[in-house]
Amino acid sequence: MNSALQCLRSVEELSIYFLSNKWRKEVNTDNPIGHKGAIAKVYAGLLGSIYDIGNTSSFAPKQFKQTLGRANSLFSGYGQQDSQEFVSWLVDALHEDLNRVHVKPYRENPDSDDNTFRDPEAIRELGETYRANHRARNDSVAMDLFSGM
Repeated sequence: MNSALQCLRSVEELSIYFLSNKWRKEVNTDNPIGHKGAIAKVYAGLLGSIYDIGNTSSFAPKQFKQTLGRANSLFSGYGQQDSQEFVSWLVDALHEDLNRVHVKPYRENPDSDDNTFRDPEAIRELGETYRANHRARNDSVAMDLFSGM
């Protein structure tokens, strides 16, 4: 968890976003698959503690760890976990807590068929449709910084 958090902390745009309190304007407490802003809030607190000018010693991220454990039981204990899995979960949790889309529209993704799978233009259009459908439901600082297709 420590190494994963150090990696995320080093993403300058994300740290500035939280340290400048821009995240507060984008908290999505209505998202049923989010954490009512708890993960965003505790991550902001963690960064605040890391960058606190008056903090001259180390600190224990107890509140951060407890909040994570309540949100996902996989992280409630002190056993070893996969750092990539943790980063993936944390970025997704931040995304859902900060998703700018408050009402996600239902969009069906079309399928390719035997007539179009070799047509480059049809494949491009299908890809654009998938991207547009994804963007219609997902818009956050996590998507801005970490998403790609």
